Amino acid sequence: QPVSPTGSTATKVSLEKQLFHQLHNSHVKSPSIKEFNECWAFCKVVKSFFKGGKGKSKGNRDISTEFDVVIDVAGGHGALAALFLITTHARRAVVIDPADVGQRGVERAWGEFYKEDGKKLVFRHECLRTGLRDELDHAIATMGVSPQRVLVIACHACQHLTDETLEIACSYGVHAAVMPCCQKDLTGGSWKATGKSLGIGIETLLD
Repeated sequence: QPVSPTGSTATKVSLEKQLFHQLHNSHVKSPSIKEFNECWAFCKVVKSFFKGGKGKSKGNRDISTEFDVVIDVAGGHGALAALFLITTHARRAVVIDPADVGQRGVERAWGEFYKEDGKKLVFRHECLRTGLRDELDHAIATMGVSPQRVLVIACHACQHLTDETLEIACSYGVHAAVMPCCQKDLTGGSWKATGKSLGIGIETLLD
């Protein structure tokens, strides 16, 4: 039975609140409240998009939430990757980020939610150009996972990182879901001019 943040028995505490309070009780400061809410919302939306699987299809594409491997590019603290471990069938989630963000606080706070099932959260502190390809090779060639059961995600990755992530993911034929940030017009102004004439912000237009 769920236990409230004060320690008293609760009739019902949502998973979202359990995870949030577990971060607080474990004195984990990364992710922040904003980042946690963002990760939860992104995970929820991505799962909703792919939930047409289990034998069904949208259009001509087979879509399934039953991923075995999730790879989070520029994943920092690892909260997003961990959420996919906790809330999907994924057995392995990999965070690829050159920076060591959070000192594995998420793993310390949330490990009990997925480790008993034999699931694994892995951190690779390196560039996506090498790390993503290597992890995809490992998942598909070494582990024998079908590309259709691999999901690459990138939440709040800068535009050029998002573009590279999609390019690599598509070259392997795996699923991908991204939410870019810091969009820039790299054409010398043509996209910005188009957005101005249409009354659309450069961020929305480039997305």
